[in-house]
Amino acid sequence: MPSKILAFRMQPQKNTKWCWAAVTSSISKHYWKSSLWTQCRVVSNSLKESSCCDMNLPSFCNVPWALDYALRITDNLKAHWNYWVAFPVIVREINNGRIIGARIAWSNGTGHFIAIVGYLDSEEEKFYAVDDPRPKSPKSILIEESRLINNYQGSGKWSDTYITQKPSKRNMIRFTYVDRQLLKRANKHVGVMFPKRQRRFNWSELTNTNILLPHFVYEIPFNSLKSKDHNMKAISFRIVNSEELLIIDVDRNSEEAKIQEIIYDQQYVKDYIDLLFYVIDMGMNRPASFSISFVIQAELNYSAFCLKNIDSPQENLFISFDPNAEKTFLSYSETEYFNMLENFAQDSNSYEDNFGG
Repeated sequence: MPSKILAFRMQPQKNTKWCWAAVTSSISKHYWKSSLWTQCRVVSNSLKESSCCDMNLPSFCNVPWALDYALRITDNLKAHWNYWVAFPVIVREINNGRIIGARIAWSNGTGHFIAIVGYLDSEEEKFYAVDDPRPKSPKSILIEESRLINNYQGSGKWSDTYITQKPSKRNMIRFTYVDRQLLKRANKHVGVMFPKRQRRFNWSELTNTNILLPHFVYEIPFNSLKSKDHNMKAISFRIVNSEELLIIDVDRNSEEAKIQEIIYDQQYVKDYIDLLFYVIDMGMNRPASFSISFVIQAELNYSAFCLKNIDSPQENLFISFDPNAEKTFLSYSETEYFNMLENFAQDSNSYEDNFGG
């Protein structure tokens, strides 16, 4: 009896009209576990509205949308057909590890999106394994073929099919993974210094890069600016936790991965996270694969996120970070950013040994 069900986790849709966002985000994470395409970010990018990830969701963000448009944004759409497909097509896709999206047309003229994640071919009937994002519906269902086509949950009819795929290397942000031992050590320090925060959230259970957002921190040595040498030196590995509003810097050069700093200024961390997600959005909307790092120049008190083009370093971008400024994020090419710092370095004055400023 041929059968196969893919290991797929359907997220419950976070708002009443976000089935399309839940299916898209779940499919993106199926192909790429560290995908940063959350439901609200799928919606924000689809509607071109940055406020759709705000805590107080604007009503214009909770709207129905086309699944094929959303899957194109995450680079997961292979084909869209305005009809249901035969059982052998589903078998082929599932055997190749690919999820199939399906639109259900209700009798009142509205629609709903689900995912087909497997099949069962018995001698008597053919079944599909279906995952539904609606919170009040059964999440995982084994449903007979004709029922899915004509009578899904009573009146629903399978009207459209979406063949999905792994994303290409473009639109991918590369983050470094964090090992569990490091998280346990971080948890110990956080538990001692911030017991109230630790009770709300257990660091030792976290291994998801979507929450930790790990990246490297680089220093631009002042002397390299004087000599006009575009030099950056890695000084730490950074973990950001948006739930706890903590930043932890770790020495990645030592075998024990010693913790160097814990930044717990909540407003600073909020501003840092805001800019980090802005930079992530920039990277995902550019036709290349990027990595993200944070760059500081201590003497001039300048810092920025670096959006590094993996394939074309000449296209690197620097996005200036100023937690005290209005949220107007300024972007520079690498040449522009270093030229600006070099000019400031040339104009800077030396202090007496016992002075500071």
